[in-house]
Amino acid sequence: MSDCRLYVVKLSQDAQEFGVYLDQKDADACMAGEKCVNLAVQMAQCLAEFEDILSPRKPG
Repeated sequence: MSDCRLYVVKLSQDAQEFGVYLDQKDADACMAGEKCVNLAVQMAQCLAEFEDILSPRKPG
C-alpha cells in the first residue's frame, strides 16, 4: 500500500465551510515555489461558491 497524503485548505464563516484538497506532489511543488496551479484553480472555484452562498446573486 502506498503512502498517500492529502493536504486540506479550509475556508469557513459562520456555519459554512469549504475545503480544497491537494495531494502530496501538488503540495510539495507549491511549497517549493515551483507551481501552484491546482491550488489556484481549486481555490478560485471554492471562493466563487463560498461567495455565492454568503451573498447570493440576484437573477437578471
